[in-house]
Amino acid sequence: MHLYLEFTNGPDMSDRVARARELVDRYAAQGLEVEYVLAYRPRDRAGAADVAAFTAFVREMVAVLGTRSGMRAVQVTNEVNNSASPDASDGAYPGAKDALIEGVVAADEEARARGLEGLEIGFNWMYRQAPQTDQEFWEYLRDHGGDSFVAALDWVGADVYPGTFFPPTTTSYRAAVVNALDALRTCYMTIPRIPDGVPIHITESGYPTGPGRSYDEQARALREMVEAYRDYSGLYNVSDYRWFLLRDGNSDVPDFQQQYGLLRDDYSEKPAFGVYRDLISRLGGEAEAEAEMAISMRPRHVRAGRRVRFRFRVRSAGGPVADAVVRFAGRRVRTGRRGRASMRVRPRRPGVRRAWASKAGYRRAVVHMRVLRDAR
Repeated sequence: MHLYLEFTNGPDMSDRVARARELVDRYAAQGLEVEYVLAYRPRDRAGAADVAAFTAFVREMVAVLGTRSGMRAVQVTNEVNNSASPDASDGAYPGAKDALIEGVVAADEEARARGLEGLEIGFNWMYRQAPQTDQEFWEYLRDHGGDSFVAALDWVGADVYPGTFFPPTTTSYRAAVVNALDALRTCYMTIPRIPDGVPIHITESGYPTGPGRSYDEQARALREMVEAYRDYSGLYNVSDYRWFLLRDGNSDVPDFQQQYGLLRDDYSEKPAFGVYRDLISRLGGEAEAEAEMAISMRPRHVRAGRRVRFRFRVRSAGGPVADAVVRFAGRRVRTGRRGRASMRVRPRRPGVRRAWASKAGYRRAVVHMRVLRDAR
């Protein structure tokens, strides 16, 4: 479940947070994972003061939501590179780029401090603005975020709407998808030196119905886009896909912005609903064919506050797994040709910690260790 929580810094924030807690628990009880978009929409538009307040809010949400069963990921801000749509995107608010950078770093720090190695932190980019605007956006992340920002990222998201925003009309949704992925991976993510091992999430993708937009065209757009993302997922390291959205806001108004759903507002199915369900059944099931791998680590018990070298080994039935990404304590290393890697970490709080390894074509592997209270 891809949900949105707006930071307004207004008196309604406590109610918004309470509702977010309820939704995480509700969906977790149904066996569904949740990722929350923490949007930056301060009502006062105060710049630096709002950035500081938003950063504190991000830390609070990692503590409040990230520790709940079912929370998978936090997206910090929404479409900061778009300044033209203040109702939907954060770029129109002063300090948005700084809120993105400082929020990502704060989320990662808070997750590490609380031992939430499985909570993934990322941000998104809207495909696309004018090339110069996007160039300046990514250069800002490089110049003001630096290595600490890049190191805090578990993924980078893309919002892509071929035939709706850019390009506004198209004869090939597939070609538009490839163009978006290539621009993001090979042009823009290289500017702040985000490694190829950091996956791309398609955080929003859609095609609305409405005036001049038929149900059949929506189904065609969906099929072409999903199949293109699947076909090019290995080349561009695309790990996740979300369709925006499940149900129309209002199916009867002459406004396509209200009709992105796979269902009408009365929950009756559009043709695209069945198409999407069949694609999930056909393509999602291929994950079962992924190879198994296992990760081991030493030591498995350490005292809090002590700096320790942890050694990891990743193997599959075929032997050592080289070039796997190992994540632990908010850091990442890659295995060498013998499937081994190591890092020095100082765990600061007692509790159970997780390390996990990932590589395209393999199922993610997890190992647990325990941080004991310092005896001194």
